[in-house]
Parts: sequence; C-alpha cells; structure tokens
Amino acid sequence: GGTMADKAQRLGTLAQALAGLVGADAQTAHTVGTLSKADLSTQMVGEFPKLQGHVGRLLAQLQGQDSEVCLGIEEHYLPRYAGDTLPTTASGRAAALADRIDTLTGCFSLGLKPKGSADPLGLRRAANGLLVILRDAKVTTDLDALWERSSFDPPNGNGWADLQSFVMARLRAQLQEQFDTELVDAVLATGDTNPVALEARAEAMNTLSSSADFGPIKTTFKRV
Repeated sequence: GGTMADKAQRLGTLAQALAGLVGADAQTAHTVGTLSKADLSTQMVGEFPKLQGHVGRLLAQLQGQDSEVCLGIEEHYLPRYAGDTLPTTASGRAAALADRIDTLTGCFSLGLKPKGSADPLGLRRAANGLLVILRDAKVTTDLDALWERSSFDPPNGNGWADLQSFVMARLRAQLQEQFDTELVDAVLATGDTNPVALEARAEAMNTLSSSADFGPIKTTFKRV
C-alpha cells in the first residue's frame, strides 16, 4: 500500500530485523520505526516541515515513551544532507537504515530510477545516508543482504542489480573523497559489496602505497 501508515508498519518490521546489525534492542527499534512518521499528520509539521522528527520526539515524550524511543524518532531522519550529524542511538540507526532501504527498494521495484541529475525522490541522498551510517557505525554487511530484508519484490529480470550498481556508484564517489581514484577502482574491482570491508581495504592499500616496497610489489604482480 501507498499510505504513510503502511510505510510506518514496514519501517517497524524492517528496523526490528536490522536491530542486531547495529546493536539495538529489537523491540525498541520496532517502536521507533512504527512511530517514526506519526508526526507528519500534525499541522505543526505541515506548516514547518523542518520540524519533522522533532515534533515526533516531543509527542512521544508526552505519551511517556522511553527516552531512547523519543530520541530515535528524531534521529531516524539523520543525516539529512552531506556532513550532517548521524544518529547517536542504536534504535535511531536501525530506523534510519530501514527508512532508506525502504525508500530505495520501493522506488527501484517500481522502476523509479534517477535520470541524469534530476532526483525528485531523493534517492541519491537516501543511498549516501545509508552508506555513511553503515561506514560510521562499522556495520559489516553486504548490500544485497539489506535489499533482501525489504518487503518489496525486485523488478522483473535481474533482481536488485540496478539498485546495487546505483548504490555502489555512490560508495565509489564517497571513497574517492578520501583515496586516489586508481586505488578505489582497484578495491572495488574485487566485486565485494560490503562498504565497511571495502573502506578497510582502501585504508590498507593507501598505507601500503606510501611504503617503499609498493613499486616492486606492483611490478611483480603485473609480471604474474
């Protein structure tokens, strides 16, 4: 279904399923996911969209929800843009990942891919946010394992391959901000889709490339 209530139910289920990956309590993550969009129906958020999440946190406090649930509701929108602060609570992280996975798989399942520089559904931002959270929290998981947890079915044909290459392109851009392009391409050529492992390899290669032995090692491998 296409209502925000449907999305909230999906987020509750997905956040609960992701709880173990980010060290969250499953029930807390479920509650945060289920309540994460409740404040969107308020006139306050309708008039001041920037307050989404914050109003949710305040409403949850008034209802007597646990403090981590309240903070998690506000934090599930983080990061809102590049360089923004990230969720500090484990359940906030679970719900933030769930929200982005749900958006990405939902749109790609309908064939709604960004064209050119236009991205009205914010899918690039969703992918970037997903990767930043995974990398920051050192969540070791292959990306395809995340798509499989979604309640959406992949589009006909090649499964989630389009979504996978879309998100990997964002990862490539993120890693290029830290490391040489040649080095990033070499690491991505392994075919691994675990962002945290790929970043660790890039770190290791970066250290190795600045050592005196790197030239001879490279030459030997080329000969082989």
